[in-house]
Amino acid sequence: MLRKTISERLVEEWLDRHKIEWHRIRVAITPGHRRPDYAIRVGGHRCVIEVKELTPSAEDKQLIEDARAGIIEARWVAPGKRLRPLIRSVEKQLRKFSSRGFATIACLQLSERRNDSALHTGPAREVHRSAAGRRPHADRTSGFTA
Repeated sequence: MLRKTISERLVEEWLDRHKIEWHRIRVAITPGHRRPDYAIRVGGHRCVIEVKELTPSAEDKQLIEDARAGIIEARWVAPGKRLRPLIRSVEKQLRKFSSRGFATIACLQLSERRNDSALHTGPAREVHRSAAGRRPHADRTSGFTA
């Protein structure tokens, strides 16, 4: 059994809190094949969710430490550089389900442990692909799309 990430636990808690029927999808046994994390049922429709967790890189941590120490420097940041590979990975995992008519959700969650061991999580950012081409309904209180 694989250990759940912080982000997976947060998604499960959110689904439970909103009384959304869900189950974990079995891990693929074929080498090189990956499956999404969850299947949910909303309003009689099935949907699959892939959860990805972003953790701060060594460069991110150094930037934060420098800022805390009062060292301010200009740096070039390529927008989306860290998200693009995750989104491509998610797209590969969800493509098969989307082509079969399932709505699909990619949940990208920023999680980190701070020096005081307190858990900090950023709001989830979702990329939603629907085979029907409909725009998702966003829950404004949680930022989660269902």
